[in-house]
Amino acid sequence: RALLFASRVLTCLGLRCEAASCDHDVHSETIAVSGHPFAAIPSSDGCTLFVSLEKANASGSIAILKNRDGRFALDHEVEMPTHAFGESLTHDGKLLAVAAGQQTQLFDVADLENGKSSPLATLRLVHGAGAIYTAISNDDKILFVSEEENRRIDVYDLEAMRRDGFKKTDAIGHVKTANVPVGLTLSVDGRWLYATNESGPER
Repeated sequence: RALLFASRVLTCLGLRCEAASCDHDVHSETIAVSGHPFAAIPSSDGCTLFVSLEKANASGSIAILKNRDGRFALDHEVEMPTHAFGESLTHDGKLLAVAAGQQTQLFDVADLENGKSSPLATLRLVHGAGAIYTAISNDDKILFVSEEENRRIDVYDLEAMRRDGFKKTDAIGHVKTANVPVGLTLSVDGRWLYATNESGPER
């Protein structure tokens, strides 16, 4: 995180940004953004990048970078009321989940690409929860959110929320962890969720 916070630019390595359905030569480029970049995730077609940003006064945004003539460039930003941290995209490419401290926001990808800023849902957490990373199961049914200050991972029934129009957004469970859980990822077969912690258990 310290490395990402060190400057207000996003360094995009060619191999990571090579698009599947967009013309894009393999190269590196540095793109200026308006805040400190935390995470970057590509759209399912590889033509758009969603970059979470931290800004002054505890605000944040999602920078939308689009492939233009083979190179990515900043298209627009969608403002958020809090810092934007870890992101994950559903495997159908339609929904972006962004951890944001005391909340997690769920966005329609098409809306983001078209400049619309209102999230589909806001998952509100207790004060000081520290939502920092998200992960989505391989079948898009479950959303995981790490709360670094509460030492736990929240579990949401994403399939039910989407089916019911996000009328109910409470977590269906929590997984206790060691101190300061942050990064999350799933195994290739989807059976295991891996979490990193910034420090070990207290002794």
